[in-house]
Amino acid sequence: MDRFLAGWKRMVATAVAVGVSVSAAIATEGYMAIEAYSGKVLVASQSETKKSAGPMTSLATAILVLDWARVSKTDIGRKVIVPPSAPLAGPNPLGLAAGDQIKLRDALYSCLLRNDAAAASTLATFIGVELEMKRGRRTSNPEGTFVKEMNVLAKSLNMRRTKFANSHGLAASGKNGTTCVSDMARLSIYAMRDTGFAYYAKQASRQVSFYPQGGSAKTVTVKNQNPLLGKLAVNGVRAAGGGLNGESLSVSSQRSPIVNELPDGRSSIRNRRLIVVVYDSNQAGARAQQLIGQGWKLYDQWEASGFNNSADGKDIIRVPVL
Repeated sequence: MDRFLAGWKRMVATAVAVGVSVSAAIATEGYMAIEAYSGKVLVASQSETKKSAGPMTSLATAILVLDWARVSKTDIGRKVIVPPSAPLAGPNPLGLAAGDQIKLRDALYSCLLRNDAAAASTLATFIGVELEMKRGRRTSNPEGTFVKEMNVLAKSLNMRRTKFANSHGLAASGKNGTTCVSDMARLSIYAMRDTGFAYYAKQASRQVSFYPQGGSAKTVTVKNQNPLLGKLAVNGVRAAGGGLNGESLSVSSQRSPIVNELPDGRSSIRNRRLIVVVYDSNQAGARAQQLIGQGWKLYDQWEASGFNNSADGKDIIRVPVL
């Protein structure tokens, strides 16, 4: 398988300075609650509106890294070098510097739990180089090679409004990727199918280490930014924090399966997982919490109806199994 809140504060300050309300400065909020196993869309608003991919980009980076490591049989305990091209002035909670070394596993934790742009770029650059070497080519832009694989993944998942521009979601040369709520719901469903990804995403905190040039190892405790983790049966997916248009968040809420006894003595099992995606919100955590409650209530009503869907099938999103 060869595929692979500083800006927010400035915006608010500018809005206040010119007499514009903060709420008016924020783009229209979009959201969706979808049951992952059936693809049943339970509630949605502005879910097809194009958005900046922003920090949710690293969700794609993380799952693609795990896909690549599995296919290439690469040990995620392998150390990689932080490249000079990494956005070290962006979100960089570990304080990484060019030339430092970090294990793939620890970079993944920091990328996923803390939206670490430097770690995301380090992962993308390393894998981009590996991919080009495997293909017998050399490139001056290995991260670009990785980003192409991100877009291949997006296309494979029918994310028709998504185009990633980099591995971390920061605006580069005035450009950023685009996506929409329904596309990020697709990506969240795909990611949470992966037991390795799900394990990373449910960690409340993790100690990660890196190795500065000419110095001893440094260890930092990375805390998960997902505000709902451990509440309302939330076991993932990830928080993207603030962006120019507000906060974004994707969460997974898991229920026990429905088990029915069949006449022949066998059992049928219906798994249940609610994926909630919120984009460009004043309070993404509060909105997601509301949508979890609303989504499960609507799911219960759907169950009571015999799991009937609309005649046109537009209330179902199918996410391919890759």
